[in-house]
Amino acid sequence: MANEVAEFKSKIDSRYNMAVDQLVIILAENDSNVNRSASSLMSNHALMYKQQDLMKYAITCHNKHISLHLMPIYCYADIHKKFNKIIKSGKFQKGCINFADYNNLPLTDIAQLIAECAAAPYPTQYQLDRK
Repeated sequence: MANEVAEFKSKIDSRYNMAVDQLVIILAENDSNVNRSASSLMSNHALMYKQQDLMKYAITCHNKHISLHLMPIYCYADIHKKFNKIIKSGKFQKGCINFADYNNLPLTDIAQLIAECAAAPYPTQYQLDRK
């Protein structure tokens, strides 16, 4: 287990450990273009994944759910729309999916989502122009 994962898990409730481990594996297997670090996002501890120094994914844990933040679903409406129909157990927001049942994540669907996010151009030209 990498140091940043251990650091992140030391700051969250242990009930999320299995879900975090599963998401870490899925992200590693499906997007090799990102660098992982323990960080914060919107005042929450986060396991952050960046590509070219821009956040691409993050995992955050809350009182009643775990969130998977995905900038590509914010940038690409077609990916958001497609997986909003496929991943029924998650509550989709603009750029994240919240899972109340963090013990039964739809791992195959999440892996497919990450693979499609990895295949989409990122950062977008708009993001690069704003740097």
